[in-house]
Amino acid sequence: MGQNDVEQLEQAVHEREGKRLTSANSMSQWKQMWRLRLIQKLKKLADEHGGETMFDFANMERGRYKEAVKDFSGFLKLYPECSFAYVGRGDVYHALKQYTKAIKDYTWAITRLGMRDSDVFARRGDAYRIQHEHFKAIMDLNRAIRLEPCPAVVYAIRGDAYCARGKYGRAMRDFSEAIKLEPDYPGSYAARGKLYADLGQYDAARKDFNKAIALDNKYVDSYGRRGMVWIEQGRYDMAIKDFDKAKVLIRKRAPNTPG
Repeated sequence: MGQNDVEQLEQAVHEREGKRLTSANSMSQWKQMWRLRLIQKLKKLADEHGGETMFDFANMERGRYKEAVKDFSGFLKLYPECSFAYVGRGDVYHALKQYTKAIKDYTWAITRLGMRDSDVFARRGDAYRIQHEHFKAIMDLNRAIRLEPCPAVVYAIRGDAYCARGKYGRAMRDFSEAIKLEPDYPGSYAARGKLYADLGQYDAARKDFNKAIALDNKYVDSYGRRGMVWIEQGRYDMAIKDFDKAKVLIRKRAPNTPG
């Protein structure tokens, strides 16, 4: 990534930093915002020390995660007190599904370097959730939300963790808050619809799945889950239509999948 690319990313940070990404409508947007901030912080640190970053930002931006791990590790040898670099490497480990290593880097930034950034607690909370450590996930997500306004996706993640612990009322409130913050994000409707279905509230579940599909007509999970709701309501004809639609979408994703 050249100097002009970095400057463009920095400009995007300055334009968006003041109004926090409280309306992030996907995990990818949330992570992209963090990467913009990360690049700005790393470049600033290197400039303050009068040296080159020795860091190829393009590796992280283009998904070359193994190379990015090496970049961050080399950077940390030069700047071992850079908490943002630990978080950045944690993000790369997260992308590689090496969640234990990701949690270790996030924790180092928090406990050893005193980082108190809402996004870092949210990221570690998400990693804990994926590893089914739901209590720890909730604790971190609570901290993130207390520190500053969070995007809708953070509430949706915490709602999922609450569901896993059987705290359905709290989960419902979080999914509804995510919808309030970002009413055009289908994932929150799908998550709340699944919870309604699990609780036997099939009309409410179907309404949420309808909304998720209206926002994204390629949302495979919502077709499948709505099909299950139709079965519970005795509408097998409608269930078959939804399952067939889900099957078509899955085949388009993987054309060589046998029928």
